[in-house]
Amino acid sequence: MRSLAMKLAARVGRRRSDVGTALLLYPAGVLVLLLFGAMALDLSHVRNERTELSNLARSAADDAAAAIDVGRLRAGDPLVIDLALARRFVDADLTGAHLGAVRVHVDSIVAGTTPGTVVVELSASVPHIIATWMGDQPLRVRATGRRTVT
Repeated sequence: MRSLAMKLAARVGRRRSDVGTALLLYPAGVLVLLLFGAMALDLSHVRNERTELSNLARSAADDAAAAIDVGRLRAGDPLVIDLALARRFVDADLTGAHLGAVRVHVDSIVAGTTPGTVVVELSASVPHIIATWMGDQPLRVRATGRRTVT
């Protein structure tokens, strides 16, 4: 009887090894880190493309603001932007303009609420780089540029 009690006491006092648990958790942790890294890379790529599209929209608005309707201005009318000419200026500015491998689209060119103001809206579809499992559809990025001529 005494030997059985001693065996039980020895078994209770002995710690079990955690090596098997660590072997299971390590690959799972690496996988989680890789997934988060892929998400961070894709989202930073989208943010970079949005910033570049915003800069491009402001540049296009600057070009569009140069399309003053000179005939109406000479006639004594208030300052008006010729939207057809502005569209040609923006199209010429954006010819061949790419954000990396992304094609830029002109959504609209409209006159602003104040005289001499033009608003240019651009968009682009940004594909995923690594994390294609986040969705097959590219992310749609939009930017607006506004310029007032005084």
